[in-house]
Amino acid sequence: MLKTALAVTIAATISAVVMAEGKSDIKYTVPLNPEAWEIVGGKGLQSLEYMKRNALSFDKEGFHMALLKNYELENGIIEMDIAASSSGKWSFPGIVFRADDGGKNYECIYFRPDQSGKNTAVQYSPAYNGDVSWTMYNAPDYEGVAILPRAEWFHATFVISGTTAEIYINNSDEPVYTVKYLERGYGKGSIGLWTFGKGYFANIEVTKTASSTARTPFEPPAREYLSTWWLSEAIRHKHGASIESETAEALTSDKKGWRRIESDHKGLVNMFRFFERKNTVFAVTSISSEKIQEKEMLFDHSGRLAVYLNSEQVYSGEHKWGDADLGRMFDGRRLVKLSLKKGQNEL
Repeated sequence: MLKTALAVTIAATISAVVMAEGKSDIKYTVPLNPEAWEIVGGKGLQSLEYMKRNALSFDKEGFHMALLKNYELENGIIEMDIAASSSGKWSFPGIVFRADDGGKNYECIYFRPDQSGKNTAVQYSPAYNGDVSWTMYNAPDYEGVAILPRAEWFHATFVISGTTAEIYINNSDEPVYTVKYLERGYGKGSIGLWTFGKGYFANIEVTKTASSTARTPFEPPAREYLSTWWLSEAIRHKHGASIESETAEALTSDKKGWRRIESDHKGLVNMFRFFERKNTVFAVTSISSEKIQEKEMLFDHSGRLAVYLNSEQVYSGEHKWGDADLGRMFDGRRLVKLSLKKGQNEL
């Protein structure tokens, strides 16, 4: 995953905002029956009574996800009662929507009751190829503040329209958090339950609303980014081979089969958009310089990263979940100095 900033030209097409309103469909009460759901991650979905309510539960530790069978949502309102478990280390219950490819790609919103009152209590993250890359999507754009009980029911309402989503807690008049731009864009797909750790869901209702062509305009980028990259195929690290030898082989190859990609509107390159979880990928871009000069490059990353300029290593580091910041990425947190030659420089 790469996120960089330098003086480069950015071309972007931004769709205008067009709103469409219409009448709602009839509210659908979702059955609290495990047979109505398809488990696509984890296990242990069960129906039970929990704190005096009929509920569905993933009553085990770990990651769990289930999609409602034979139901798709484009725009609409999803309501439910949610309870985090009082036991276990983690309990992050939430929902998915607009899921496709058998649940490999979806939008995800979940709650962290242990972070109640903080700007990390509500988390939004897109999922690509089955990976919710929450470390890349941080406050203020992708997380929000909410007051959430740890071992009590609370009512959550999700209003999905166009490329935005609003989250209301306990029938609040105003949303506690608004996703200004759903990163996977506009679409439709399955809805589902999602949790990391134990979680409980009751009184689930869905109301489809009229189709919307709403497209939230992108805010101007905070920096100018290196936005165009060529990606190799993802590979698994060869047993006994050094990273240095694999890198030298990749950088001296003719790069046939490499694909051209663009960073997103925030300069982020989430490798899971393009690959399932493997081990190593090489990304190359070109920097043009009118003279010999030194430039500062701001960036951040999640996981292991090595940076080479004109085949010389200028950075190597690992940023992981076990670190003090849990491996979270922030724009421009790291800096390296690049000694550019006149003409084209390969990064």
